[in-house]
Amino acid sequence: MNENETQLLNQLAAKIKSRRLELNLSQEALANKCNLDRTYISLVERSKRNPSYLTTITSGMTPKK
Repeated sequence: MNENETQLLNQLAAKIKSRRLELNLSQEALANKCNLDRTYISLVERSKRNPSYLTTITSGMTPKK
């Protein structure tokens, strides 16, 4: 992963975490709403995992109403 890609991944991670906190959700609550594992959310928020485009779209990476 080059420097630009790393920077983009860090920005995505920060945005996901920021939005989760705005919604006052724990990682576990977000994971349940998105049908993902809590540890996966944690890894994404720490830029340790790069979610695929399909994962972000199909899970929404935002809570379902």
